[in-house]
Amino acid sequence: MKSKAGSTFFRGLAAAGGLVSSALLFLILGNGQYQIPGTHFSLQWPCTFLFLILIFWTLYHYAENSQNFSFLKISSGQWFVFFWILYLINFRWRGSGDTVAASVEPFAILQHGSLDLSPFFNYNIQGDVSQVYAFHGKIISKYSSAAGIFLTPFYLLTGLAGVHQTDLLCHQLQKMGASFMVALSAYFLLKTLDRLVTHKWAVIFTIAYALGTASFSTSSQAIWQHGPSQLFICLGLYWLTDSRMDKRDSWFTPVFFGGLCWATAIWCRYTDLLLYGSVFAWFTFYRRRQLGVFLLGSLPAFAVLAWDNYFHSGSFWMTGYGGKQFAFTASWWQGPLGILFSPGRGLLLFSPFVIFSFWSLLGPGRKEWKNSYRPFFAAAILADIFLYGLWYDWGGGWCYGSRLTADLTPLLAFSLYPLAPRFQASRRLGLSFLFLVGLSILIQIPGVFLGWWWEVNSTGYWSNNPIAYLLGRLGTPDPRDQWVAGWTLLVLLALLTGWLVKSWLKTLYARPS
Repeated sequence: MKSKAGSTFFRGLAAAGGLVSSALLFLILGNGQYQIPGTHFSLQWPCTFLFLILIFWTLYHYAENSQNFSFLKISSGQWFVFFWILYLINFRWRGSGDTVAASVEPFAILQHGSLDLSPFFNYNIQGDVSQVYAFHGKIISKYSSAAGIFLTPFYLLTGLAGVHQTDLLCHQLQKMGASFMVALSAYFLLKTLDRLVTHKWAVIFTIAYALGTASFSTSSQAIWQHGPSQLFICLGLYWLTDSRMDKRDSWFTPVFFGGLCWATAIWCRYTDLLLYGSVFAWFTFYRRRQLGVFLLGSLPAFAVLAWDNYFHSGSFWMTGYGGKQFAFTASWWQGPLGILFSPGRGLLLFSPFVIFSFWSLLGPGRKEWKNSYRPFFAAAILADIFLYGLWYDWGGGWCYGSRLTADLTPLLAFSLYPLAPRFQASRRLGLSFLFLVGLSILIQIPGVFLGWWWEVNSTGYWSNNPIAYLLGRLGTPDPRDQWVAGWTLLVLLALLTGWLVKSWLKTLYARPS
């Protein structure tokens, strides 16, 4: 026991040393000039990655008897680190022009005390490509400021040190911040599900969310609006399921902070207003005496949102989108069906396990809907899909898979919890679900690890389906450093997925001795 405690101490010490080394490298090598030849990253990324490996190693040895180790038994904190490692493991940035302004805003805040991007114009920021515009003598992002503001802590060392901001540095810092937020959202989703189902099924539902959806291929890969939005939605679910909600003397705290989180999600991504509305409706129907506190908690976030709108447009009600916020001009049926079923963007194609989510929301147990979140979340999810389908660019532009529905994935994973007893009771049903979770993970992997560009911006043609397209390019070493990595990681992760499913089966459906 003594030697084990000592070795764990030294692992913790090594992890602390890794953190210090990572911080120093961010500060000293922040200009990105020490790029590793033939790759798309510099030394800060491998150092941070090593630090996370050391942290996970340390947490593992703090766990209970290692002979009983199972991926279904490790703690939520270990899962948080594990997901963060997987989000960083491709050593690539997966963003677009939509993420550029938010990745530069932390430098503007730390070095100039403003959200004005003028000092970076024509270098990091380039006109329409970066989705910025001129307003009152400033260059500002047309998107909400939330993502850039929440990203700022990850820029503290480099920003305050006055390090020159290269594209490579912005890519790396935003990827680390975005991956942290999505990994943290998975942590809170797991903590939430632990209250409702056994830990084993809570872990599986969380894995489905973290690795089998756009969380893996999009939200964690760059500072899109989705990552911060998903984090606050998961925080909202965490407070919504707090046991104190049902107690007369202690419900104020979870209700207040729940309102704050759901409203902050709107600031991160405006369409989350529909999700906020579903929670508001639930309080109106079933917790009317708590509704005032929920609104009170929402006020700070709404005040910040109003301030941000005023900064962007001179109006408390108008966002930076301008006329585009009314550009819902697509076909009323083609867009919504495309979001669900199209070859290039279909949610059910890229995350097939959500078939069970819709079944849970709309199918069994409707007699139990009284006092349940399910009808409200079902209405919000369907309304959101319909709204996105009406958007003139319902395909989501340059991305892999179903990007626009990323904000819905926390609710889709959360909604699986009523099915856990059915999965446990029926081996056939449970195996079907596990198969679709494994398939969802494998479908996300090409978008994470294989090199792609504008050619995957296709929605309606099977010939340009991103999965088939990227797998077809495996034999083309372009870029060279990704060819070996792509093949190796595809094989390893396919084996890992198979091993996980096998271990799940042994753990979930083990016969009593």
